[in-house]
Amino acid sequence: MNPTREVPLRHITPERPAGRQGKHYRVDDARIFTLPDKPPPIYVAVSGAASVALAERSGDGMVAIHPRAELTLPFANAGKPRYGQLALSVDEDEAHARRLAHEPFRFSAGGWKVQSELPNPINFEAATAHVREEDVAKDIPCGVDPDRHAEAIRRWVDAGFDRIAIVALGNLDRFFELWEQELRERLDSLAASPTP
Repeated sequence: MNPTREVPLRHITPERPAGRQGKHYRVDDARIFTLPDKPPPIYVAVSGAASVALAERSGDGMVAIHPRAELTLPFANAGKPRYGQLALSVDEDEAHARRLAHEPFRFSAGGWKVQSELPNPINFEAATAHVREEDVAKDIPCGVDPDRHAEAIRRWVDAGFDRIAIVALGNLDRFFELWEQELRERLDSLAASPTP
């Protein structure tokens, strides 16, 4: 992680703008004109050791797209929030659910290092042309089996995430039905481990 990319958001005020110049960008006069009474927390996306170190130093918590305990441990030990993002694709037709998951999430199959280096949509298309629906379904539960969806969520909890954002794909009416009738009760008993 290049420290020159860090913008000291906490220190920008209407009276004190910030500037920063990097290899590929220049910010002359970053300002926040309307500040809330209490500054909002800043959560930093993490994917490996360098971004975890940045988030520990600069953030109030972390966000990740992979359920890996090594990402959450420093934040759990510090009592900071650990957000994870998990997609669930719900449809009675499992093949259709896989197709729905594949289109927006095939880009994640290459990992963050690949994602962060691709400059535009054409490159994303080229890098993900080989990714199959089955590849995406390894990380995104597809169909209506409540056990499959609950197990996916449990992996995040077991990795130490205490807040999980669910991206609902597919038949949203069926998703909410599954949530209310099957998943919610099962998940109420789960709690993130303070130290995974």
